Amino acid sequence: MPTSPAHDEAAADRRLAVTAEVLYLGNLLLVPGIAFLALAVMRYRRWEGRAAWARCHLYQAWRGSLWAGVLLLLVSVGIFLLGGWQRPGTWVLLILYLTSCHATLVLFGVLGLARAMAGQAYRFPLIGVACP
Repeated sequence: MPTSPAHDEAAADRRLAVTAEVLYLGNLLLVPGIAFLALAVMRYRRWEGRAAWARCHLYQAWRGSLWAGVLLLLVSVGIFLLGGWQRPGTWVLLILYLTSCHATLVLFGVLGLARAMAGQAYRFPLIGVACP
């Protein structure tokens, strides 16, 4: 049974949005460097023919991955520099920070994936920007 061009475009939009969110989660959970590079390649391709909500998912996932790197890497290094490697309190603070921050970032990604699968726009809380 043939499908209409509008249906094909909607399916392509959904695939773009879902792929972006899956790469964001892959960057946090499975293959950090590889998923980030794949997301970077996707981000800089031309997506003019796609719906605004799908491009917004891609942009939010890209921006979220950048913020995740800053929040997880740079803040962790800062905790060590300020607290010292030898102090147990530094390690407790670092583990608490990484656990809570990482879990929050993953939760944002799961919410984004659910919205992408539903064909709806999504804005990351706190770190996201409004899309058209």
